[in-house]
Amino acid sequence: MGNSMSSEDNRNKAQHGENAKLSLRKTIEELESMGAVSQCVHNPSYGYDSCEKDQFKAKEEIVLSDGEKMVLYSMSSVRSDRVKGLQWDASNIKAIDEEIRYAVIVIPDLSAFDQGTSVRDNIRSGNHFSAIDDILTTEELYDSLSSKHAAQLPYGIRQDLQGHKLEDLLARILSTESNLERFNGSQTATGFQYPQFEAIMNLLDIQKGSVLRIDATTKIPALPTGGRPKTDVAAHITMCSGECLTKTFSIKNTSEKTVSVHEYSADYYADVLDPTNPELRRLLNSFQTAGSKEGMPKTDQQDLSMALKPYLRKLDMWVFGGYGAKGVTEEQCAEFLITRNKNTGEFSYHSIQDYIEILEAANSGTKGFGTIFSWTYASKKRGKCIQLKTKIL
Repeated sequence: MGNSMSSEDNRNKAQHGENAKLSLRKTIEELESMGAVSQCVHNPSYGYDSCEKDQFKAKEEIVLSDGEKMVLYSMSSVRSDRVKGLQWDASNIKAIDEEIRYAVIVIPDLSAFDQGTSVRDNIRSGNHFSAIDDILTTEELYDSLSSKHAAQLPYGIRQDLQGHKLEDLLARILSTESNLERFNGSQTATGFQYPQFEAIMNLLDIQKGSVLRIDATTKIPALPTGGRPKTDVAAHITMCSGECLTKTFSIKNTSEKTVSVHEYSADYYADVLDPTNPELRRLLNSFQTAGSKEGMPKTDQQDLSMALKPYLRKLDMWVFGGYGAKGVTEEQCAEFLITRNKNTGEFSYHSIQDYIEILEAANSGTKGFGTIFSWTYASKKRGKCIQLKTKIL
């Protein structure tokens, strides 16, 4: 009986290790797709000229978009003795190929530090000499290398790339079967950036063991106006009960404290908020023409604040979720908002309703005509549109 349990335990550990390698492989594929990794060699081996050529090994050798080379190792559980064993390989690999500057151990997530972080702490502090330069989670590796790549790109291209790639990444996180397996109780599945998957499941209030399948996509049809819908990612969830759910997400990836969230003509604002209110339409056009609150006649400033009062919540739901616009479908309207701070890498998760409640609770009513938004116009579009900006939580 004891041998049987020990054998099963060993099989589980081996499978857990293999799944950690798959998590690393998937991370590299994501980095390759955005151009952050230009070349990759699986299971590379190295040797001195006078010795065997495969004496020293790594799990992956990658070349970054700037030409820098590094080797990666995979671990599902950080053990000091295993790290020491890799030090010998990493030290010699760097001596054999001087273009390889970094050697990094990659773990699926922080749960791999099940015996504490002292090994990594000693590496990072410099207390211990180490040929291993760091121990990173797959998420930290992805963030580090994608940011390094993006920094080489022109600002506009960089912003667009990072925004779209985060949408694609979250869709793949939701669709990764091993994430669902781990969420449902698997002891061997590591998943792919699993902490984000679990956070989203908690946001949706989905119970473990209740989901059969998740298919997520970023391919959301354009709005009737031709513009982008508020939904960036739609997740189609098949429950074990047979029920099928669709959950929709708006994604913001920014280092700014405030971002632009809405841009339409004054007449379109009026059409959505209340097409039967000509005074509201006139006042919105008064702001659009002026381009600023200060540029409007003082009576129009006060009157627009009063005219907007009955429509504040409708405006909020349209701006953040897309609700209320003519011809929009359920899939095009976002129920949830996921934000990522590019400076810290931290994610925040809210329902659109909760996000609005937080902003409204802090709204003094003294700015933005009583709304939770800053009112302005897009570059070179003064007199043609109204642009709204908001705080990012």
